[in-house]
Amino acid sequence: MRPEELFESISSREDFMRFLEALIADYGNSTDEWENTSIEHFLEAMHAWATDAQRLRDDPSWRDFAHLLLAGKRYE
Repeated sequence: MRPEELFESISSREDFMRFLEALIADYGNSTDEWENTSIEHFLEAMHAWATDAQRLRDDPSWRDFAHLLLAGKRYE
C-alpha cells in the first residue's frame, strides 16, 4: 500500500510505523515520483512546508509527523 493511502488512517505509533515502512518502500519502488530525492532537498522541502503551511501544532500527532514526511517527498 502506498504511504498516501495509509495517511488518513494514522492514529497511533503502530499506524505511523506502517506508514513509514510504506514510505521507505515507495522510495525504493518509485523514486521517479519523488520531487526530492536527496536528503538535503528532502529536509529543505520539509522545512519549507512547515514554514509555509504553518500547520504544525505545538503538540503534533503521529499524522502530523507523517504529513511532514510526505511534504519532504513532494513539496517544491
